[in-house]
Amino acid sequence: MTDKMEPEEAKISIKVFVDKVKKRVLYTEADHTFLDILFSFMTLPMGTIVRLLEKHDDTKFEALPSFNNLYQSLKDLPDLYFATEQCKSMLLNPQSVSYDHCRKLHLMVDDDTEPVEYLVCENCCPTGSLFSIFDKAMCLKCGKMMNELSYCSFFDEPDYIRSYDRSRKLKLIVDDTEPVEYYVCEFCLPRGSLLSIFDKAKCLKCGEMMNKYDLCDPLSSPPICIPNHKACVDGGVFVSVIATFMVTDDLSVTPYTATGCIQLLTDLGITDTSNLEELKIDIGCTQMLHLLKLSLSLDSPLTHLVFGQNCSFQDTSKMALSNLDPLSVFNDHGEMKKDISFSSKIVVELFLLKSSGKLLFAEAKKDFVDFLFGFLSISLATVTGTLMKGASGVSCMDNIFNSISNMSVGSYLKSQHIKDMLLETRFGQHYVSKNQLFGLEGTPFYRRNFKLKDPRIDEEYLKHSGMFIVTDDLVVTPSSSYSTIDALIKLKVQLDDIERHEISIGLEEGFKILKASLRSRSTLTAFFEHQLK
Repeated sequence: MTDKMEPEEAKISIKVFVDKVKKRVLYTEADHTFLDILFSFMTLPMGTIVRLLEKHDDTKFEALPSFNNLYQSLKDLPDLYFATEQCKSMLLNPQSVSYDHCRKLHLMVDDDTEPVEYLVCENCCPTGSLFSIFDKAMCLKCGKMMNELSYCSFFDEPDYIRSYDRSRKLKLIVDDTEPVEYYVCEFCLPRGSLLSIFDKAKCLKCGEMMNKYDLCDPLSSPPICIPNHKACVDGGVFVSVIATFMVTDDLSVTPYTATGCIQLLTDLGITDTSNLEELKIDIGCTQMLHLLKLSLSLDSPLTHLVFGQNCSFQDTSKMALSNLDPLSVFNDHGEMKKDISFSSKIVVELFLLKSSGKLLFAEAKKDFVDFLFGFLSISLATVTGTLMKGASGVSCMDNIFNSISNMSVGSYLKSQHIKDMLLETRFGQHYVSKNQLFGLEGTPFYRRNFKLKDPRIDEEYLKHSGMFIVTDDLVVTPSSSYSTIDALIKLKVQLDDIERHEISIGLEEGFKILKASLRSRSTLTAFFEHQLK
């Protein structure tokens, strides 16, 4: 009996140009396969990034330490503190609206997020029902458990399709006919398109080939209408397949030109080209996850990826915690500043040492914890782009954001929709707590006479009662005698050396906490030291 062969891990190849004397990467020459995956980092929710990096066993570099603690605190917090069981589940496994695009990548970094499943109440479905994307959801009309949505139950199918669906439930399926697939014209759909159930059908309006479309997905958005589609219809996901790009060590991306290449080498101080060497590197999902981790903690992730333990190049990555000015509280016509004084406030009590001013911990109501847990549901693009305008302090991610911002549509990015999606990845309305201070708005989900059942209660993740202890590095625990005394014992402090301060947190303060949490283990100290001066 032969052993079953394990499938080989998919890999892509890139050309890396290095300074072989200094052992550092100068730039990478890459096509759409690498760029698509690199740009997909921006679509990942912060909670998904934490979950993916948990699987990475390299502890030499620490990425998002405060986010790691926040995620683990969410995991450890008993279900009884949440408004519903689904609130905890959705924050631990946040879904991006870009998920379907990312499934087309040559390497899918987020390979453990399950595709969305839709549940409805079979009892109430004929009269119009809420639907849910969370397991164990209960119908608000009749109180029964919702069940997974049957194939195409949102549509009035012909009898032959209905009978086929029923036959799929038989214990022995004699009929091995493939399930019905639907095809529409991507370019005519926004104006109304004919529907076909046959492969290779052509649109009668424009003559283009119809493409597969999941009509049974209640949350699916129509395929994108690309104005100059003949120039853009190719195999890439986000970028054109015909372009080649230069990616620097700190992940700045520009289209390749000879002029740009020479200028880059000059800017890097390269005078002796005999020190240059071209390497061909094969990269799989493991290496891309490693690159994601390095890019969140260093300014030279490609050098450390390529040379590993042999890397002699010193990374100077350091977040200036003293410079927490939230550039995204805008203006200079990025708007928003006028709203600062009108934003809601969250009150937090701080406990500090009188002798040194050192922050011990904060005690807060569930509105502050709701606000912090909301960090996990927003995407990297939302953090670095929408909120921080490419100045988050995580330089590699800022560089990716700014590179996408400067890249032209058509020649390099496949459409304006793609560009907008990468720069401001949307998320569902149910991910937004009313205690979120940033003014972000989620996307409501509707389909015909169905709408998404909101897992929140009163637009919050947590129940109304309860106090919480939040440590400097964002470990969150329910407040109790045990947790308070345990914290004091660990910190080895004298009770008469403790003083209490009450702080109000609004939009501007919320930005600073988020920015500090990206690179610091002392998130609250980095922010509150400035507040208490």
